[in-house]
Amino acid sequence: MLVRDLASTSDRCAALGFAPRPLGRHPWGTCMQFVQFDVCSIELMSLYDETLIDQHAVDGFSFGRYIRDQLHEREGKADQCSIDL
Repeated sequence: MLVRDLASTSDRCAALGFAPRPLGRHPWGTCMQFVQFDVCSIELMSLYDETLIDQHAVDGFSFGRYIRDQLHEREGKADQCSIDL
């Protein structure tokens, strides 16, 4: 689930009684946090440093850029992405 303000979204989930897991940071500028439910979880994802977005591109694809572009359009479910290897 893409969100612009990960800390606020995580706090709201905790206030509702769900269990946010520790924050994770990726080297390409995105951050994520799982929110645990009884039998499943969702992954909240956002950006923490846009200067890192293109430093880890592979064959022109940057996951950080993909997430940034999705967040510019809207928050919510991330569109699927796939890379042909």
